[in-house]
Amino acid sequence: LPEIAAINESITLFDKTMQTPMGVMLNENLYYLRGQNRMQSLFVQMIINLGVKQLINNILELSVPTILSKFKVARDRKNAQKAGREFVEPSTLDRQSKASPYESPLDDYAEIVTQFAYITHWTFAFPWAPLLALLNNVFEIRIDAIKILRETQRPKPKGASSIGTWQFVMEGVVLLSVVVNSLLLSISSTAITKFYNISLFDTSTQLSVFIVVEHVLMAIMFLIKYMVPDVPGDVVKGLAWEAHRRRLTFLAEKGLADDDDA
Repeated sequence: LPEIAAINESITLFDKTMQTPMGVMLNENLYYLRGQNRMQSLFVQMIINLGVKQLINNILELSVPTILSKFKVARDRKNAQKAGREFVEPSTLDRQSKASPYESPLDDYAEIVTQFAYITHWTFAFPWAPLLALLNNVFEIRIDAIKILRETQRPKPKGASSIGTWQFVMEGVVLLSVVVNSLLLSISSTAITKFYNISLFDTSTQLSVFIVVEHVLMAIMFLIKYMVPDVPGDVVKGLAWEAHRRRLTFLAEKGLADDDDA
């Protein structure tokens, strides 16, 4: 049919046009434009997750227990009036005995790890993420203190040498963030093209850049992990000295200490 023939001819002409230097440049510009649009979408989502949602969660975390506590006191006052007896304001111990128990720090840890994942994975798209997280944590410390001291029963103290399994979770988040940031850099960044004159339009070039960047970041990460000890040297010396002092005290109490132990 003449119409189909005209369509095929138009497609052929378009393909030839896109193979010219001007067409290749136009196609690359469109590719980078789509990449920038994706980065802008990530930018907006990060503002919502680290800004708006965190603000709403902090307000709810602080206000809801306070409102419930006030409501419970008002209900007790009303019941006392109906029963014809005098209402006595509850003391601090009475309020804490009736408060809900502090079950575990699981939710608090999960909130911090989720925030850490957002920062390490998407800071490439939203450089202001660490600043928002810092501001949020400044308020989060006080909100958690108010929650533990006033709105819940005092948690039972439990000793721990580390954060436990959460350490492995955060290390896994860091490993995954290296892959995510390398992928974002290889498919959306214009800096490599601008400074190194490497076009990322080709899939094989993207894969090569991804592998190189990912290996470099992994090497830097493991190098820093090897060079920076988990426990600072001053802390190790302080713990050793404290253990030595305890030993001396024990020997002195048993009458076994001598001049060589001093």
